[in-house]
Amino acid sequence: MEFSISKEDFLTGLSKIQGIVGRETTWPITKNVLITTGEEEISLVATDMESYFLGTYPARVIVPGAITIPGKKLFEVVKDFPEMEIPVTETENGWVKISNNRLNHLLPAISAEEFPKIPGIDKEGLMRLPTGIFHDVIQKTDLPAAGGGDDKRPYLVHLLGFYFSIFQDGENPPVLRLVSTDGNRLSVMDHKPENPDDLLGLQFEKGVVLPKKILGDVKRLCDGEGTISMGIRSIDDGNSLFVFSRESEILMGRLLEGEYPEYKAVIPNDVKSSLTVSKKSFLPLLKRIIIFTSPNFKAVNVSILPDMLKLSIKNPEIGESQEEYSTEFDGEPFETAFNPQYFIDALNVMKSDKVTIRLEKDKRAFLITGEEDPGYLMVIMPMRN
Repeated sequence: MEFSISKEDFLTGLSKIQGIVGRETTWPITKNVLITTGEEEISLVATDMESYFLGTYPARVIVPGAITIPGKKLFEVVKDFPEMEIPVTETENGWVKISNNRLNHLLPAISAEEFPKIPGIDKEGLMRLPTGIFHDVIQKTDLPAAGGGDDKRPYLVHLLGFYFSIFQDGENPPVLRLVSTDGNRLSVMDHKPENPDDLLGLQFEKGVVLPKKILGDVKRLCDGEGTISMGIRSIDDGNSLFVFSRESEILMGRLLEGEYPEYKAVIPNDVKSSLTVSKKSFLPLLKRIIIFTSPNFKAVNVSILPDMLKLSIKNPEIGESQEEYSTEFDGEPFETAFNPQYFIDALNVMKSDKVTIRLEKDKRAFLITGEEDPGYLMVIMPMRN
């Protein structure tokens, strides 16, 4: 096998697979990327046996063939290669050479015949969304998975996966809804398409759960302007895959087994009291006070008064901090505690400067929304003082 390809195109494809080839599996070859030549292009394939990526990129093919190469090392070699055209040659002794007049790189290769087979799917009829919109949707629901996402116990499905559904509230138009939780907070993001019939391309009657670890791969697929298509497709083994497709690239992920819990019961729906903060001033405050937290002391105490918030922390490992924040609260004063990192994470993905926090003394959670973030809410559970 021998071909040459532009550095930009090669990096475009290799960057999309870094999450997949970096995951641990029982198949060592899944650390490799499968490269196969066509007439005037090459294809890159990567899998961790739960998600699959296939991308096709223009190339000048000299000798056709197929080979697998370590995906992370190949990416590093290409990224720092000093020329804009990358020559790739398979040697007779089972190595792959990437070289020019002044340097010579050799990477170990494994036969393409040992690489797992990738399911074939039909990309027609999928739901289409602008990449920028969908990137925003998943950015706001990207919460960490329990145990890094490798625990397969079905009763942990809500901690391991994010929930995809078509949600309709009464007579309102249906929306695409993503839900995610880490057990301490719940993120919900609704997207209302211009044409509700577009949701038919998803092809599922009830919600499905995808592994959270695929979110990073999806975000990489959404880089740059364009359109992404998505939906459910059945494969030959009787299972279904969730498909994300963009131009000459496709990402597929296996669904998690188990029912997603009734998350709507966690969302406060009758909270009458609220306060408003400015992201520009409240976020720096949180970043100052979080300096005094540690793994053993994460909680910041807050006194909620009619005209201000009083935040404080006493950490015997680090020190103490107190700070006041002027605002107006229209409920009964009370004291509680929270993890400031959760509020920082929520504010970081919000576009709004004016952020509303709804809470009451006897309620179990903070409810965060913003004027410029339609369809988005974050529920944060309080901590013990």
